[in-house]
Amino acid sequence: MAQNEVIYYDFFDFRLDVKEQILLKNNEPVQLTHKAFQILLILVQNSGQITKKEDIFDELWSDSFVEEANLTQYIYILRKALGQTPDGQSFIETVPKKGYRFTLNPEQISVTKETFVETPEITSAEIGNFPHLEIDEDLELNDAKLQYFEPGISYKENKDALNIDEADKLAAQTGFWEIVRQSLLSRPLLVILALILFFGVIGAAGVYYFQQKPEPQANVFNIRSIAVLPFKAIGEEIDKEKFGLGMADAIIMKLSRLQQIVVRPTSAVFRYTDRPAADAVSAGRELGVDAVLEGTTQSNGERVKVSVQLVRVADGKPLWAESFQEETSDIFSVQDSISAKVATALSLNLTKQQEQFLSERATTSTEAFEAYQLGIYFGNRRTKEDLLKAVEYFEQAIKIDPNFAQAYAGLADSYSVIAFYRYADVGEMKEKARIAAEKALSLNDSVAEAYVALAMVNVVEAESYAKAKELLERALTIAPYNASARHRYGWVLLANGKVEEAVREMRLAREYDPLSPAVNRALCNALILQRNFPEAVKQCEKSVEISLDTPNSRISLARAYFYNGRFPDALNQLRIQISGGSPNEVISARAKLAYYYAKLGQTDEAEKIYDELKKRFDKDPARAPDLTLISFELGEKDEALVYFKRMLENRAASPDLRLYLTYEPEWDEIKADPQFAPLIPK
Repeated sequence: MAQNEVIYYDFFDFRLDVKEQILLKNNEPVQLTHKAFQILLILVQNSGQITKKEDIFDELWSDSFVEEANLTQYIYILRKALGQTPDGQSFIETVPKKGYRFTLNPEQISVTKETFVETPEITSAEIGNFPHLEIDEDLELNDAKLQYFEPGISYKENKDALNIDEADKLAAQTGFWEIVRQSLLSRPLLVILALILFFGVIGAAGVYYFQQKPEPQANVFNIRSIAVLPFKAIGEEIDKEKFGLGMADAIIMKLSRLQQIVVRPTSAVFRYTDRPAADAVSAGRELGVDAVLEGTTQSNGERVKVSVQLVRVADGKPLWAESFQEETSDIFSVQDSISAKVATALSLNLTKQQEQFLSERATTSTEAFEAYQLGIYFGNRRTKEDLLKAVEYFEQAIKIDPNFAQAYAGLADSYSVIAFYRYADVGEMKEKARIAAEKALSLNDSVAEAYVALAMVNVVEAESYAKAKELLERALTIAPYNASARHRYGWVLLANGKVEEAVREMRLAREYDPLSPAVNRALCNALILQRNFPEAVKQCEKSVEISLDTPNSRISLARAYFYNGRFPDALNQLRIQISGGSPNEVISARAKLAYYYAKLGQTDEAEKIYDELKKRFDKDPARAPDLTLISFELGEKDEALVYFKRMLENRAASPDLRLYLTYEPEWDEIKADPQFAPLIPK
């Protein structure tokens, strides 16, 4: 009997192409991750009905643990991609505590099928050769099922006597050999020749199979995350460490765009540039991944040799290894080949669009790419001097190739980070970051890093959290495993008072980049606002342990210690910060120290710092929150009220004011005071 396979689901302007695993709108591809497409397919197949969350998890993630936040993010992505129905409804409806429903009725969806199997017809004459086989007269001839019956008993009688599944099973077990027996009796020579040919083919195939059978491959089905380490250069190349990081960054970008496997970002593996891990397994365990790609490069000026291997962290077993040799001017071919072969080694089922991603090149200029590599290297160091170097190299890459979108995105990110840490004039850096990010997106609107950088512009001075949220959601649609986007999206959610959702996003950011001190510190601060103080201590300790140089890490750890009652530890962290921090960090740490002194009754020490801060206030109005808290604890409520009002008037200097007034434990007493409570903005 002919069998049909669904190949298209059509509704309004959309076509869900099942065979190609792609969503089309007006015949143009809509960018979706592989998992997002699968979720949409499940919802469409159950249109008009509730699809339970657990059913989706069982279908797509049965062999792994996945947080519900991941499914929620995919649903968000699908809603953004689909938009609204012509009558203004959402295509996907959330059914509280149950799941989701594709809102179109089945009759609103056109289903296209194609015949892919055609079984030969069974004629009455052929059945007549076997007197013990009968047909149910009520069935169409070609839908008749061969059944094994005792002579003289009809199909209907057997169907009533036997469960139909049991009858089919009996037919499968006995019908073939009974047919062979009858055929041998009626046409022995013909059947014998057919059987000789049949078993001869099977025998030859068996011999070929065992001769050609490849060595068993290591099991890759449990590989759900991967890290690409900076490649190690062999020889005395100039800037060899930067070249190795640049190679890794290019492959990370390609694999990340596939969105089928978690790929650690460049910021996570950067630490291994100057301090290589003992081996791939050790690095993999530190990074919390299932597999590690490591490689070496060797250049003689005109040609480059790259050797790579993919290692499973669980047992150190190589999953795949290969060497490549290319002209130095065509290093991009090596990057393409490595990325494609890693995808094959991991058994990733790629769509045509994803295969195209692997072959796309950000630039065709090796000189521009080399400058970009240096920009990536210095940009990840995050000090003021290194960020300024990164700016120089990104600008050099752009000068060589004015269409290099990723270089514009790197430049925008460098400017926005300089503004965030106030290493230069904030307004000037913000404007430069905005121009570079918008240029990147005009060249290529699928560069997630450009959206992240542009979002940073909008949160540096709290200009537009709504715009930042929109930009970060776009970045996450393109790169759902981008830890930086998750981290910054968490802060935007915090600014909107969504603490629980923010903590969830920051947990995901830490999962995708577990060695990031900034991500760990951000999670620590979010946990403090959530008032989960014990876990906040662990996260802040982790942040300081990973990097002693991350701005304000010790101040965050001091806060966590203080709320856990570890007062001497809190004061000690602030003193350490004061002794070795940047000017801004020193001032922030001294202000926090004065507040803690006041809380602990050490008024002399508190008043000394308080007087210093008051003298600086005209030049540094951003200290109004600190002065409010300190003076309130010292019992100077009138002064505290003055600074509090100044703080409310100058909200631009305190972009997170509403957030901290709502959730920060330090403000609990002030919010309860009858003089201050009426002034707090709702």
